[in-house]
Amino acid sequence: MPAVTRVGWAPGRALAARTLPAPTRCKLSIALDVAMGLVYLHVNHVAHGSLSAAKVLVNDNGEAKLSALDVA
Repeated sequence: MPAVTRVGWAPGRALAARTLPAPTRCKLSIALDVAMGLVYLHVNHVAHGSLSAAKVLVNDNGEAKLSALDVA
């Protein structure tokens, strides 16, 4: 199995910690970022293990990054 490397520091807050309602456009952008992250992992034969809103970080630009991979 190929190693998964951290592509960079992802400052931001967990999606689960966000309290303000987001416009539909922001929600779709976050969903697309998460989907693209999962595709990247799966193409490299890696499963996230336990994806949840607490493990999706969103920065000030609204970009979502996956965190806390549960790989053994």
